[in-house]
Amino acid sequence: MAMRKNPAKFKGRDKMFYEALMAERAKVLGQFTVYKTEILDTSVNNSNERLGMSTHMADIGSDTFQNEVELGRMSEGSDVLEMIEEAMERLVTGDYGHCMECGAQISDERLLAKPYAIRCINCANEYEKTRY
Repeated sequence: MAMRKNPAKFKGRDKMFYEALMAERAKVLGQFTVYKTEILDTSVNNSNERLGMSTHMADIGSDTFQNEVELGRMSEGSDVLEMIEEAMERLVTGDYGHCMECGAQISDERLLAKPYAIRCINCANEYEKTRY
């Protein structure tokens, strides 16, 4: 991993995007805490049920499904954290905000909504059309 700039050295537009990336990172990490808590709560409930408390197959199935959903969300969150780290590297190197497909500048509005975006809106739309 490349050496990071001291956040205090970011100025103007770069500082705005640095702060947006850090806010998005904090949001994802906060979601991890919620997902982890929900998974652990469900696991504890399942353990108690296995120790002789009444169980209902539908409840166990729902809990298992909920755990799988939360684990999927954590996996997606890990992907977002990786994209945030990559965006930070681009911010440091000066490549931040350029579409990886066409090279055009990604709009500030898009970058503020999704600070780790790697495609301009046109290329993102095309990508989504061909993705499925």
